[in-house]
Amino acid sequence: PLGGAWMSIVWPTRQPPAAYAPASLVAAIAVRRALVGVIEPERLQIKWPNDVLIDDRKVAGILCEQWPGENGASSVLVVGIGVNVDFDLALLPVDLRHPATTLSAAIGRAVPVEDVIDAVAEQVTTALEGFEATGFNLDLITELSDCLAYVGAECVWQAPRGEISGRVIGIDEAGRLLLEVAGPDGKTTLQAHDVGEFAPIR
Repeated sequence: PLGGAWMSIVWPTRQPPAAYAPASLVAAIAVRRALVGVIEPERLQIKWPNDVLIDDRKVAGILCEQWPGENGASSVLVVGIGVNVDFDLALLPVDLRHPATTLSAAIGRAVPVEDVIDAVAEQVTTALEGFEATGFNLDLITELSDCLAYVGAECVWQAPRGEISGRVIGIDEAGRLLLEVAGPDGKTTLQAHDVGEFAPIR
């Protein structure tokens, strides 16, 4: 819909492919930083691994893909970002996986799309530069932990081996989601996950 900030940032990689596993988390942190200039930070949370929420409604999503280089060229990381800035929410599909909002709806006034694009591009570029230099470091882990959505909540998790449920505890040093999961014997274990999609049990 019109009024969305959609962009792709093509980033030549300098590290082995496995090093970019947390890239979507880094980009989500950067998008949140950009939006803090528009809305109160306490209203902005990150839904692991690649969504930004305002008041539990999705306002931005990130998709990262690595593409191999051709003819000796280095591979690239493509960071696709979409931010709902200013449009009629009635234009969105009714069967969205997560309720959505726009920046304008959240703050009650119009927001220029161009300003959001500029702010997001600047913050993502800065964050990726720092990430390549120092990795998924303690500062990033702390920043993400402080704004991680659904900590303490029971959630349904779509894992490769099927659906499981557990309580969100936080993230580990690699950026994987930590869940407290009840086993068949009734005991709970702490499990780290790095793929799939989860949603709170409502």
